[in-house]
Order: sequence, then structure tokens, then C-alpha cells
Amino acid sequence: MGSQTSKDLQELVPGDMMEIHRGLYCHWALYVGDGDVVHVTSSAGKLDGTFSPGGKVVVKREKLEMVVSSDRCEVNNALDRKYQPRGTQDILKDAADWVGRDYDYHLLLENCEHFVTLLRYGKEESRQVRSLFWTAVGAAGSAGVAVLLYRATKPEKQETLEKKGEVREEAEPDAAHMKNDSLL
Repeated sequence: MGSQTSKDLQELVPGDMMEIHRGLYCHWALYVGDGDVVHVTSSAGKLDGTFSPGGKVVVKREKLEMVVSSDRCEVNNALDRKYQPRGTQDILKDAADWVGRDYDYHLLLENCEHFVTLLRYGKEESRQVRSLFWTAVGAAGSAGVAVLLYRATKPEKQETLEKKGEVREEAEPDAAHMKNDSLL
């Protein structure tokens, strides 16, 4: 095989999830045996970033070597620590049933990783999307943004309450509250 893999082709086990590194993203496929994988792809044959982020793609069974091309790939069954893999025969039967069918693709909600985790675990999950989300949240400084948004809306709420006459002066604490506070 012309690509770099973490396992030799003979060591792959049907049902293994294959992570194919393509620069800014990873493509995912499910190894089904005989050097073949099942994966979602554009009708042109490769999810290469030129497709729309949503729409129909097709499920194909192709040679791993052709799907990987010159990219690096590895077995990545890391979710086995979180979920129990389904039985191999069930995984392979469902993978075969999908071949030739359209798949409703969405970059964030129904991508190639969602598809292979559905086959292997019976659950759709994309750690790649989750990682991207948390990276974006961190980069945006979510706590700072939340504080700014809160402060930006607080005066409007205060004005609204003042116009309605619902703003109350802060009362002096009564003796009972002061006694309780002193116990702390």
C-alpha cells in the first residue's frame, strides 16, 4: 500500500474504523475485509473539500488503497472505551446494506465519521466535530463573550424595570439576617 498505515493490511480486522488524514480534516471509512472499506463519498468519488457542507452523498465499497491514495491512515477504534462495538456480523451486514444508497450528508451533523460510528457502535458520533467545536469555543473566549453579552443586556433590563416601577431600593438587612450572618 502506498500510504502509511498503523497496521499492515493483513492485521486489519473487519469492523475497524479507518481514520484517513487529509490535511485539515480526516475522512473515515469502515474496514470490511479483503482490502475493502465502506465509506460515504461524493458521486465523483472523493470528499475533498469541494463538495457542499450538506446534501446527498453515496455509500461505496472500495479498495482501502484507492480511498487512502497517498494520505496517511490508521485504525482508530478509540470509542471502544466509551461504547461496546456491535457484533462483527451485524456491522458487516449493515455496511453491505448501505452500499449504493444515498446518505444525507451534513458536515457537522451527519458526516463520514458519524456514518462509521453508526455502523460500529449503533450510535452516531464525531469526535472531530466535537473537537472543532470546543476549539472554536475556546478561541472565542466563551466566558468573556458571555460576560460581555450579559453586561450589554443588563442596562436594558434595568431600564425596563425602572419604567415599570418594579425596581426596589435595597433594604437594610434586618436584625435576624445580621444575626445569621454573624454566625458564619
